[in-house]
Amino acid sequence: MSEQRTTATGGMETAYGFREVGAGEKQGLVNDVFHKVANRYDLMNDLMSGGLHRLWKDAMVAWL
Repeated sequence: MSEQRTTATGGMETAYGFREVGAGEKQGLVNDVFHKVANRYDLMNDLMSGGLHRLWKDAMVAWL
């Protein structure tokens, strides 16, 4: 991935999905997606791992 320098005709754009957004705009868009999925993240992990992710998480915390 190559970075383009700011020129007189354009700004510092960055990719967000399949579109280009301003560099200062991207973090807000990422934060919005995170806040939309955060409430269901543990449920998704429970369904995908059959609940084992909780055991893995507990084991990791105990190891630390």
